[in-house]
Amino acid sequence: MAAAVTLTVSSCSSSPTDRALDAVTVTGDWGAAPEVTVDAPLEIEESAYRTLITGDGETVASGDSVDVHLTMLSATTGTVVSQDEYTDDSLVTFAADPEQLLPGLANALVDQTIGSRVLAVIAPDDAFGTTGSEQLGVDADEPLVGVLDLVRKTTLAADGEPQDVDPSLPSVTLDDSGAPTITIPDADPPTETEIGVLKKGDGATVAEGDTVTVQYQGVVWASGEIFDQSWGRGPMSFPTDGVIGGFSKALVGQTVGSQVIVVIPPGEDNYQEGSVPEGAAFTADDTLVFVVDILGSTA
Repeated sequence: MAAAVTLTVSSCSSSPTDRALDAVTVTGDWGAAPEVTVDAPLEIEESAYRTLITGDGETVASGDSVDVHLTMLSATTGTVVSQDEYTDDSLVTFAADPEQLLPGLANALVDQTIGSRVLAVIAPDDAFGTTGSEQLGVDADEPLVGVLDLVRKTTLAADGEPQDVDPSLPSVTLDDSGAPTITIPDADPPTETEIGVLKKGDGATVAEGDTVTVQYQGVVWASGEIFDQSWGRGPMSFPTDGVIGGFSKALVGQTVGSQVIVVIPPGEDNYQEGSVPEGAAFTADDTLVFVVDILGSTA
């Protein structure tokens, strides 16, 4: 989509934002992991952006969802704090919405075109602010540098056709973003795994072992309480054989664009005693309910 490029960002500009952008050197092809050098320590008082490679695809509007490759560095040390593997399976889905994503990354996407590579120098207020990120090793009030390759627009919710569902299953309503609310019926849970198709997509069929990209929400039947969800964080990708059996059964054989509900009673399809994640709000004796939007699948 783009030719090999070596870009040393340098000029005689005098504004603080231009000086911050000029302090970064990016080399490499679009779609491959770049080499990024930061003249660290780099102070960034105001976030700024520069298009290094201009793509010829669709323009990203505010609120759009985009699959990207991301390399992110500390502007203080110049070291990489996050970088995906630059494969189809490692794409990260970002919403061009500062309410759902770090503002410094969300704003880097707006008005860019698919196929572009964008340099972002990100002030602390547009990054992790006064809290930092223990997971990434980012300190409080630490500025960041990001290089984003925009691969394709995507969707945050299943867009298939609504289907009739067994009324004995929990009911599901969706808000404007597509996020579900699951209501448990006043009844005993099933004793075997039950699956219902809420929306039927027209995309590729998910095969066993495929890596899927999904949005999901999980609730405990007994309480109706949410114990885990991707909504608010962004879609997740994982292999179908890397999750509990009931979740995998709900995915394999379905089509991309579909939304499914699965009810998983205790037993072989569920978490086993000793395998429940530490701190989970359920036990191996609980029936779990998931609503899953299938957004993508790759072999």
